[in-house]
Amino acid sequence: MAYLRAHEVHSNIVQLCVANLSGAAAIGVSAALEKVTTWPARFDFGDSKVLRDLAFLRSHEVVKFDLGMGPDLFQDDEPAVFQIAIKFESLDGRHFAFDDTLRVESVAGFGSWRIYGIDDVARRLEEIAKTLASFTGFKRLKVDTYNAVDREKERRTWEKRQKRDREP
Repeated sequence: MAYLRAHEVHSNIVQLCVANLSGAAAIGVSAALEKVTTWPARFDFGDSKVLRDLAFLRSHEVVKFDLGMGPDLFQDDEPAVFQIAIKFESLDGRHFAFDDTLRVESVAGFGSWRIYGIDDVARRLEEIAKTLASFTGFKRLKVDTYNAVDREKERRTWEKRQKRDREP
């Protein structure tokens, strides 16, 4: 089967996931993805050899492909729509097909895509700095000191514990 998900690290990227949900391997796996909408402008999966030649998927294997960036997948608040067709066969030679419509709106909805510019980042960092400053009511940094004598005491204590633990 196939479905869309937000990228695990970069939530602004939509990924196409092709999964073998079966307990057995799938062979002869081939997929085709087409745009139903006229966008996104950049579409690398039309007649893609990568999808066409998947060939084999292990049991419960999921392969992921970056489909596009969030803002590129919307036009006039309308989400992009794709059609996917997957053909495969089981190890005993039975043929199967999966055909479905994939809608970008299923991943995150309309309002969550945003590209942050350097100005947005600077304003957010300023807000964070003000918040952190409000947590501290003192002007000097409070530090616990730890010197060589303290480290030596700790080393001796550790060695005594080690020696005691080794004894029968």
